[in-house]
Amino acid sequence: MPIVAFGLYDYLKQIPGVVAMVGTRIHPLTMPQGGTFPSVTYSTISSVPVYAHSGKSGLESSRMQVSCWSASYSEAKRLAEQVRIGMEAYKGQFSTSTGPIGVGSVLLTDERDLYEVDTRVYQIALDFEVRSQFV
Repeated sequence: MPIVAFGLYDYLKQIPGVVAMVGTRIHPLTMPQGGTFPSVTYSTISSVPVYAHSGKSGLESSRMQVSCWSASYSEAKRLAEQVRIGMEAYKGQFSTSTGPIGVGSVLLTDERDLYEVDTRVYQIALDFEVRSQFV
């Protein structure tokens, strides 16, 4: 079964405004130690099947977090805006090595501004609900 996080990774690499700012610095879960800024991380917060009266409907609802990292607050916010523009209201298909995923909708559900005192790094965390169906 295709994994939504893999499709999200491939899709993030295609958003022009994101690529212009981070190049290939898009990472699963955490930043690599000594990583370069700005950069993006992504993770699955939750992923559950959608049920109908007869059982599983074949649809899935995933809450995905995309975090934008920078040593500058304004740069982190600009990067988050590029992610939001590319992700919000997307409908189409995520391609993965395990098969395509039909994406019915992507909705921004939360945005948080964070600061890590120890590393002096800003993080803008964006949560998206991805409604999908495996094709």
